[in-house]
Amino acid sequence: EAVSPVPYRDFSRDQSQEFSTSGKKSAAALEMNVHGLIEAYGINNCAFVTLTFADEVTDPREASRRFNSLNTNFLRHQINGYVGVFELHKSGRIHFHFVVNLGFDCRTGFDFEAVANGNYSSACPRLRSLWKLWRERLPDYGFGRFQVVPIKGGAAGIANYVAKYVGKSLTARKPEHKGFRLVRCSMDKKQEWKRANSCFSFISAGS
Repeated sequence: EAVSPVPYRDFSRDQSQEFSTSGKKSAAALEMNVHGLIEAYGINNCAFVTLTFADEVTDPREASRRFNSLNTNFLRHQINGYVGVFELHKSGRIHFHFVVNLGFDCRTGFDFEAVANGNYSSACPRLRSLWKLWRERLPDYGFGRFQVVPIKGGAAGIANYVAKYVGKSLTARKPEHKGFRLVRCSMDKKQEWKRANSCFSFISAGS
């Protein structure tokens, strides 16, 4: 499904206390890259993924180690591109939120309301098979509950939703999190969909 062009949120003018200048840049780049991924592969082929640990992981080094192991040995064979953010809760626990390209239509016929009420019959067979495989394999890498669902609504909504996690994480950030990269993209051989990194300046009167 084609994605209509929409204006990005103007993070340069965001007055929220959650965002520092570097945070605004990270959030803006994240939003642009979510748009790029969805427009490259089609919104029907993309999904929103949440990963949590089986135990209470608060150490960013341990979180990165587990995710890198999961990604290298499993995820890279399951998804064809991702962009997302590591969420730091106020409690210190770390979660992961990504928009990914599954490589197949997971959205057509998906009944979001029925699934929210525990009826999963509208999910296509390939998505249900993926859920089963992930339930079996993710514990091997120290992960617990997860969510893989089609994107409800449009690209603008999910891009803005994921970008807000940057602000939440910056609010919860502690000294030991210094150097911990919140926003991450897959290192695909062809990344035509990637539109930005955080190395830029907003256009303003002082620029």
